[in-house]
Amino acid sequence: MTGINSAWIPFTLKSLKKEQYRNIMEKTNIIVIFVAIMCLAVVIIAPEAIMILGTEEYYDAKWVVPPVILGVFFCFISSLFANVEFYKKKTFFVTIATTFAGIINIVLNVILIPKYGFIAAGYTTLVGYICLALIHYCFMIKIEKEKVYDIKTILIISLMLSLLIGIETALYSLFIIRYILLLLVFILLVINFRKIKEFFQKIKEI
Repeated sequence: MTGINSAWIPFTLKSLKKEQYRNIMEKTNIIVIFVAIMCLAVVIIAPEAIMILGTEEYYDAKWVVPPVILGVFFCFISSLFANVEFYKKKTFFVTIATTFAGIINIVLNVILIPKYGFIAAGYTTLVGYICLALIHYCFMIKIEKEKVYDIKTILIISLMLSLLIGIETALYSLFIIRYILLLLVFILLVINFRKIKEFFQKIKEI
C-alpha cells in the first residue's frame, strides 16, 4: 500500500495544482477498487498461506489476518487524505492524527489483549486505522474546501469490502467456496486487465 501511494502522490499533487479535482476523483475510485480487490484476495488465501509458511501452532493466526488486512486498507485511505494535507503544507495535522490513532490503539490493546488474547490485536489495529482515516478526512475537509475525492464511492467500497471480508472469515472452514470466490476475483481482473494496464500507463505518463 505504501508503494502504491508513493506512486500515486505525484499524480495527486500535480492534479491538485492544476485544480483537476474531477480527474482525481475518477482515478482514485479505480485505484481504491483495485486495492480492495487485492485485500480481499489476501484474506481468501490467508489460512493456506499461514499453513504453508508456518507450523501448526501458528495456524490460529489466520483469524488475525482479516482485521489487519482491512486495517491496511483503511490506512491506505487515510494516506489519500493525508496527501492533501501534505500539499497544503499542514504536516502538523498528520502528526496529530497519527498520535491520536496510536493512543487509541495502545489503550485498546491494554484493555482487550489480556482478556481476549492476541487475536484482539488485529481488531484494535483495525479500529486504530479507521480512526486514522476519519481524523485525516476531518482535517482534509477543514483545509481544502474543494471536493477532492468521491467520498460516497470510497465509503461504499469500504463497506462492501468490510462485508466481504466478514463473509470470507466466516467461510474459512469451507475451502472450496473460498477458492471459487478467489477464482471469480481472478476472472474479474483478467477481464479488466487491458483497462487496468491502460489506466496505470496513463498514470505513469502524467
